[in-house]
Amino acid sequence: MRSNRFVTFAGILVASVSMLAHAGITFQHIDFGPSHRQPANGIITIDDSFDEHFAQLGVVFGSPTGNPIYWMGADYGFSAAASSLNMGDPRTGELTNHPLRVEFLTPVLAASIHGVDGGGDIDTLTLRAYTYADGLVESSSVTSNFAAGHTVSVFADRIDYILIEQTGVAHGVFLDDLRYVQVPAPSTLALLGFGLLARRRR
Repeated sequence: MRSNRFVTFAGILVASVSMLAHAGITFQHIDFGPSHRQPANGIITIDDSFDEHFAQLGVVFGSPTGNPIYWMGADYGFSAAASSLNMGDPRTGELTNHPLRVEFLTPVLAASIHGVDGGGDIDTLTLRAYTYADGLVESSSVTSNFAAGHTVSVFADRIDYILIEQTGVAHGVFLDDLRYVQVPAPSTLALLGFGLLARRRR
């Protein structure tokens, strides 16, 4: 079930494009495709060797529970999940519903993640947004079999990190297309926060 404040990521970007463009906002999209990794194929893990690469895009990935983050290659057998992340090793049948933390090196106003699965069970994908000062500032979730895929988004005046959480009996969803809107400066933050709030209340 979607939260009452759920708004599609694409919708808020279209509604705010003029204001954001003038403010120097940076839109980022990580598709977890072959351009981000070597080798391009197979299942690998995100570890320290990728920190510098993703830091250039303003993010650091981590697991609050210490589980490996598995990165599907472009040749993964389930085509909808090719070039995506999974919080367990699908080759061994282990649990895959562990949480994923994404820390933003530059604060963001919005973030979204796309979840997809084979449709064999029902999962709930929840995205929680936090600031270091105030804790939880926004959350949104979708419950589905994810056969067609769903995107979950959060919006706030400032987001320092997000937790991507999954519930299910054992197996979660494949995570893809991380999108986020970076904030250039505190002075711009207040203006944009007011603008996004006004649009959300319409």
